[in-house]
Amino acid sequence: MSLLWSHRFLRHLIVLAVLAGSGVLLAQDGERIAALIQENRIDELARLHEENRITAPDWRKLVDAIFEPDGEAAVQQMMFAHADSDDPRLKSLVRERVALFYAARGYYETARRIREEADFFARLQAIKGARPAAAPAAPTPSSDPGDDIQQVEGDGRHFGVQVGAFSTYENAATAVEKYRRQFANITIMQRERRRNTLYLVVASGYGSRSEAEIAAQKIRDALGIKGYIIQY
Repeated sequence: MSLLWSHRFLRHLIVLAVLAGSGVLLAQDGERIAALIQENRIDELARLHEENRITAPDWRKLVDAIFEPDGEAAVQQMMFAHADSDDPRLKSLVRERVALFYAARGYYETARRIREEADFFARLQAIKGARPAAAPAAPTPSSDPGDDIQQVEGDGRHFGVQVGAFSTYENAATAVEKYRRQFANITIMQRERRRNTLYLVVASGYGSRSEAEIAAQKIRDALGIKGYIIQY
């Protein structure tokens, strides 16, 4: 019995050693891949990728995404890698590369929020299907008929001119980039409506309703958009 017990004990130690070794290899794999990405050593990364020598599953997903030729597909794959990983290095690299993707397409505010706001990035993952989420809300009209003043979060002392409203932040950001070429005070305000989030594109910062009305006329002349006065 003692000999049998000794054999079992040795087998147990061997299994533990193998598992521990695998953990070390996976950790080293992550460190190496992170260094290659950060140092932009793409040739070496490509060689490891082609030779199938990346053992950590989450890092393998990230590297697969890096070499995906379709940009949108690559971003989605990176987001899946982020969602499946507990490695903070991988998560940080994914957010930075996704931010670079949006910045390269001119969505600078989106890129900034990806880098700085974890909740915003999580919502973006849900939009891309990399996180469970409720079905996206249908596009919402820019104003309620006859609703001239709409309350949004604030102290009620300021007025603005709403020039659009969108059910996704990305569409709102696109409008902001377009309108800011002529009106620097265009911004995005978030509003909860019928249990959905609405992103308002607003020329903001007017101290009185009369100032906002003058601005609304200028916006209509310059952009051909009938703005709506809001108070916040």
